[in-house]
Amino acid sequence: MWVQLEYGPETVALEVRDDGRGGALERTTGASHGQFGLTGMHERAAAVGGTLEVASVRGEGTTIRLRVSAQSEARGQTEERAEE
Repeated sequence: MWVQLEYGPETVALEVRDDGRGGALERTTGASHGQFGLTGMHERAAAVGGTLEVASVRGEGTTIRLRVSAQSEARGQTEERAEE
């Protein structure tokens, strides 16, 4: 597994990669057993004004990239949600 976090003046970017089986998009796009998987991750990213990209190839692994604004206004919204 590989994890990279970049924190710049405008953007925070997180990338997580594995070299596992891949095919995550086929297995986790829908809700099952009370878990929302990638759908929930996309919704949470959008809720804070971010974007989520997922690339998965069977036999080659999965890469997930999250980008969100690093501006103080966006951080304040995230902190307010955490307090609720």
